[in-house]
Formats: sequence, C-alpha cells, structure tokens
Amino acid sequence: DKDVDKETGAIQKSHKHGALFFDSLKSYSQVSDLISENLNALKHVEPVHSPKGMYDYFIHAQSPDKAPYNIDDIESGSGFDIAKFLMEQESGTFLNTVIDIIEEQDFTNFDSLVSYARKNNALLLSLIVDKTYFFARLLDSRKFRKERNSTRKATKRVGAEDE
Repeated sequence: DKDVDKETGAIQKSHKHGALFFDSLKSYSQVSDLISENLNALKHVEPVHSPKGMYDYFIHAQSPDKAPYNIDDIESGSGFDIAKFLMEQESGTFLNTVIDIIEEQDFTNFDSLVSYARKNNALLLSLIVDKTYFFARLLDSRKFRKERNSTRKATKRVGAEDE
C-alpha cells in the first residue's frame, strides 16, 4: 500500500505478493491452478530461483527508489517459519551480530545471552537456540579466559607484595 507509480506519482492499488513453498517439485500449471482455484487470485506465477532475492523484493531491500517495507509486516503461515528462513539466509550476518553482542555486553554466561536475545530480538534468539553448542562454547571460553586473567593478576599482586 506504499508503492508509487513512477510515471504518475500516484499510489498504486494496494496489493500483496506471495510465495508458496512445496515439499516436492510442482509444475507451473499445478501451482497456477492451485492459486486461481483456492486463493481466488490471478493464474500468473513465477518460479523462485532465489528465496533471499524474493524476500529482498518483498521488502524492497534492493530498491532504494521504492518505499521500504518492514520485515515484521511479512505474513507467513501453514508451517513456514519466516524467522528460521531469515536466519538461514543471513546466518553469517546473524552469527557476527550475536558475537558482537556477546563482546559488547561482556557476556560469559549462556543464560545472560538468551535473556538478552529474548528481550531484544526474536530472530537472534532463534539463531542462538539453533547454534546452542557454538555459543555455549564461546561463552565458556570467554569465562575461562576472564578467570585465568583474574588469577594471573592476583598472583602477580601477591608476588609483588612478597618482595
């Protein structure tokens, strides 16, 4: 409902784009018939060659001349988990984001990280749950390093006092 016609400057008729994911390969006619018969929509369908590209198209991520759409406005259902989809598409970016949060917040405990993500970002929480082993090991190594450094500093202080 925010798209503007480039030629006239008028707001285009409100509409929705959609995507269907299937467990098995479907023909153009199977999908076209399904849409026209069950969704009362046009028979026009296009195969999706890049789910990430489709998502970017939905929110106008690669089109700065178009009105941006919020990720939270994307509707999903019928077993499709959009948070998981986005996490899979952007796992490298999300991994780096969580690592940055761990360092910025100086987390050493897994429960602190989970609480933070739970309050601040459901997508990051999904990634943390999916990559629990990795993040638990990272946090353990941070905790161990802090404890080791703390012990070394205390030992140096005691050694200096003995002199």
